[in-house]
Amino acid sequence: MSIAILAAAAIAEIFTALVVTAFVLVAEELEHLTVARGRSAIRDLVDFVPKTAKVRRDDQILTLPLEQVVAGDLVLVSPGEKVPVDGAVASGHSYVDQSRITGESMPAEKAEGAPAFAGSINQMGVLEIRGERVGRDTSYGSSPSWW
Repeated sequence: MSIAILAAAAIAEIFTALVVTAFVLVAEELEHLTVARGRSAIRDLVDFVPKTAKVRRDDQILTLPLEQVVAGDLVLVSPGEKVPVDGAVASGHSYVDQSRITGESMPAEKAEGAPAFAGSINQMGVLEIRGERVGRDTSYGSSPSWW
């Protein structure tokens, strides 16, 4: 672009040099806006992940910070809550909005044995999910939004 501007100025095409300069400035500003929006979207995704999980351990239901949930724990997810772990549904039946993960526009039906993804939103019934991956190991946590 610098060569185009200098060449246009060298042959006295000042208007052309100004137009090229304007395009460069507009393109840079659009790039900055795009990067800012991308960062904002990534921040929203990171903030979307739940910070706690209801876990069944020793016949008790404990609300634990996500850092204390381990693979193999049974995680309870009530209607309207976000799924905090990747795993398989151990019991329950519901529909889950997993559009942030898979891009599907319709809620996916979840029953025993169905995969569940962290960052999904449980819509109807109570699900008990056997956690297989937690935190950064989840499909949501390993996405570029964490990088």
